[in-house]
Amino acid sequence: MKYQIVLLFLASVCFENAISLNEAQMKAGIKLIKNTCRTKTKITDEQIAKMHEGVWDDADDVTKCYCHCALGMMKMQAKNGAFEYELFEKQKPMIPETIRETLIASVDNCINAGEGLTKKCDLSYAFFKCVYLYDPEHYMFP
Repeated sequence: MKYQIVLLFLASVCFENAISLNEAQMKAGIKLIKNTCRTKTKITDEQIAKMHEGVWDDADDVTKCYCHCALGMMKMQAKNGAFEYELFEKQKPMIPETIRETLIASVDNCINAGEGLTKKCDLSYAFFKCVYLYDPEHYMFP
C-alpha cells in the first residue's frame, strides 16, 4: 500500500509539472491504475484481457465501472464520468514522444464517444472502447 501511495504521489507531481515520461514509466503508471481499479471493481483478469483482445461486452457493468475507475485515476474525467479533453491537454507534454502522435489521434477521434449517455461508468467505457476500436494495435490503456 505504501508503494502505491508513493507512485500516486509521483504520478500527480509529474502530471502537474508536465514532466515527460518514458514508455516504461508510462506503462508502470498504467499497471498501477490497472491493479488499483481491478481491486476496487473486482474485475477479473479475463475481463480485462477481453477488452485488450477487442471483445467489448456492452452489458458488463463491472467492465464499465473498471473503465470509470481507470479514467478517474488518469485524471482525465469530468464530474459526470465522461472523458474531459481539457484535462488531457494538460497531460500531453508528459506523453512519451514515441507514442504521442498515435495516442493523441486516438483520443481526438473519441472526444465525444459517450455522447447521449448519462451513467458515469457507461461514459468512461464508451471512451475506452472507442479508443480501442480506432487503433487496436496501439491501445495501451489499463
